[in-house]
Amino acid sequence: MTEDVFWETVERFHTDPFGSLSHFNRFDLVELCRVFQQMMRASYKLELLHAAFVIESYVSDDTFDDFRSWLIGRGRAKFKDALANVDSIANWLSPDEILAGIEEFTFINEAEKAYSALGGLDDEFYRSIGARKDSRIEISWPESKIEFEEMYPRLVGAFWNSEKIRGLHG
Repeated sequence: MTEDVFWETVERFHTDPFGSLSHFNRFDLVELCRVFQQMMRASYKLELLHAAFVIESYVSDDTFDDFRSWLIGRGRAKFKDALANVDSIANWLSPDEILAGIEEFTFINEAEKAYSALGGLDDEFYRSIGARKDSRIEISWPESKIEFEEMYPRLVGAFWNSEKIRGLHG
C-alpha cells in the first residue's frame, strides 16, 4: 500500500466514508490502517502536543490522539505542513471550526466495518493492523502564554483562550 493511495482514500473519505473503503479487499484495508498508524506515529511530536493545547485549551492522551487523527483527516498537504511547521495550522484552521469541535477521524472504525462486511472478524482485523506504539516524548512545557507565543505566534494569536484555560485548569 502506498502513501499516495492512503492519502487519496483520506480525501474521498470525507464525502463517503464507507464507500471510499468498500472497493478494497481485507488485505488492503489492513494495509491502509497500517499507513494510518504510521502517520499517527509520525505526528507524535511535542510541537503538535503544544498545538493541540493552544487550539483546544486542554490536552490529554486521548485528546492528543483525537487531534492527530483529525489532523490526518485534513489531508496530506495540511498534515505535512503541520509536521514541518506547527504554526502553519493557523493558516487554514479557523476559530469557528474549533467551536464545532475536533473529533477523532474515524478512519480505522470505518475500515473495520468494511473488513467485517467482507467476512472478516473484528479481533482478526485489530490483530492484523497491530497496536500502535508511540515513542515517548520528552515533555518541555512552556510556563506561560508568552512562552507559547514565542514558539507559536500565529496559533496563540488565533486560538489562545485564557478564560477557557482557567475554567478547565483552575
